[in-house]
Amino acid sequence: PEPPPVSEALQGDDLKALLHRQSRQVPPFVAECAFGYHQHVGQFEFPKFLHPEELRDASGKRPTEEGYTTSTLWVPTTLEEYKLVCNGTPPTPMMLAFWQTKSQHFDKVVLYKVGKFYEIFFFDAIICNRVCDLKWMNAKKEPHVGFPEVALHTHATKLVEAGYKVVVVEQVETVDEAMAAAGKKCAGV
Repeated sequence: PEPPPVSEALQGDDLKALLHRQSRQVPPFVAECAFGYHQHVGQFEFPKFLHPEELRDASGKRPTEEGYTTSTLWVPTTLEEYKLVCNGTPPTPMMLAFWQTKSQHFDKVVLYKVGKFYEIFFFDAIICNRVCDLKWMNAKKEPHVGFPEVALHTHATKLVEAGYKVVVVEQVETVDEAMAAAGKKCAGV
């Protein structure tokens, strides 16, 4: 028989009770992501591939299917696929790099360095908002939080102590180098 959709398997208002009840049907990190999605879906927009009923691992398996790999996430591989699942909006180069990282580390909180700040998006942002008390960055309608680089140890420690695995992605080129690689000039140059 077809496994139940993740959104049907994850009903309830209490995260701890939900995780305990569903731990045999859905991996705990996936259950927490679905719970966060349902708590914030009216406040934020999520790409279609992050909707609980659409969630799949890199091989295309759903969380309720045998052989599902919690550490991977199916993400689009072409700009056209991204446009289809992201309300017609193509991702920025930074978000493409974020999704490439997240596709291999879905069950970890990804702290993505941009300049002198760490940016956290979607499910990871929901977790960091709750665990680290980080405030929403409301420039866009997507879950997004961040903190200055000097606070990395503090927030990474809070996440690890709360039971999460953390991936820290460092910037390897300067803004000037990135702009030059893209064939653009920086403001003031």
